[in-house]
Amino acid sequence: MGLLADAIEGLRVRLVTISGLTVSDYPPDGKAAKYPHAQITLGEGVYSLAMSGNDYEGRFTVTIRAAAAKGTPGWKALELYLDPTGTKSIQAAVKAGPTLGGKADWTRVEGHTAPERDPDNAAVYRADVLIRWRKSVA
Repeated sequence: MGLLADAIEGLRVRLVTISGLTVSDYPPDGKAAKYPHAQITLGEGVYSLAMSGNDYEGRFTVTIRAAAAKGTPGWKALELYLDPTGTKSIQAAVKAGPTLGGKADWTRVEGHTAPERDPDNAAVYRADVLIRWRKSVA
């Protein structure tokens, strides 16, 4: 695999450590979808040349989708995944393996967007978790 595919796979491996979370690089598939679901999307990247070598710094967006229980605010379905700590935390999962199994020099969770209803499924809420990473390349 290449650098980008390796890093995506490294992030996927970190996210599957969260019990019950389905992880893929595509959105959930309609009625057959399993929630909670994390979709990894490759964001922008920057190449930099330095005397010490070349670096690649990129971003991932992890879109978390979860079904809301009746009578419960929608953001509650996402709360444990957006929390900075705990067994369901995206940030804690990444922080526990910041090199993504050697696929990155470092990885940092930068924040998340506000939870909102998924435009494709009114019973589901979503939020994006923003992740930055860097890898030195030869």
